[in-house]
Amino acid sequence: MSPDTMTVQEGYEGLSKEIIPVKDDGVCCIDGRYEESGMLSRAGADFGLIMGVMATSEKLQLGYSPEKCAQMVYDFATKHHGYFDIHTDSHNSEIFNDDSLSIGCAHVSKAMNGTYSHMYSLTPGSVERALKWVVNKEKTRIAVLEGDHAETEVVIVDSMVDTILHKSQDGSMRFVIDSARDEKYLRSFCEEHPEFNFETLQSLIDTQNKATLSLIASKLPIIRMSI
Repeated sequence: MSPDTMTVQEGYEGLSKEIIPVKDDGVCCIDGRYEESGMLSRAGADFGLIMGVMATSEKLQLGYSPEKCAQMVYDFATKHHGYFDIHTDSHNSEIFNDDSLSIGCAHVSKAMNGTYSHMYSLTPGSVERALKWVVNKEKTRIAVLEGDHAETEVVIVDSMVDTILHKSQDGSMRFVIDSARDEKYLRSFCEEHPEFNFETLQSLIDTQNKATLSLIASKLPIIRMSI
């Protein structure tokens, strides 16, 4: 899930003290500002899956609207963990205000920006429509992350039972990607929606993840951990 220009380090032992058991009660973003985690960590949280589904619908010529893609993922997420998870931050605490959108999640905000949206195989308008559809739904759970980014590394975790803290007790931060658990999550979605080819969905989400990492973490080391 890393840009091709980045070097992935294997088995970084210095992070062993940050290992925690996984939780199955939700989905979080890769953002290092999460105080407590263990949930499935994927770029954009559940909205990142909407972005992948929209790009896949376009690629496979399914003709699904942004609102339909949003509803499919919303229904899937709320069925599997009770909520649709997304986040913003203390700089953008009100995502939808006076008919304008502003969100403190770089994965979503970059895709919603006309300068970068092509890197996600999306249009700004489609991302905005999906976000407007989902943001005020009853079971949408919005985490508001405090403070500024201070991540020093990207950690890709290959485990179904353990993961890594986003933010350590000493305040150090890292971007966390739960690759093995996310693959299972995507396969589950495709099993419920067989018109979506898993390999295509995974490939497009991988491309979107690379886009975000290249924009916000291009100078950070990438560490792959098999726990």
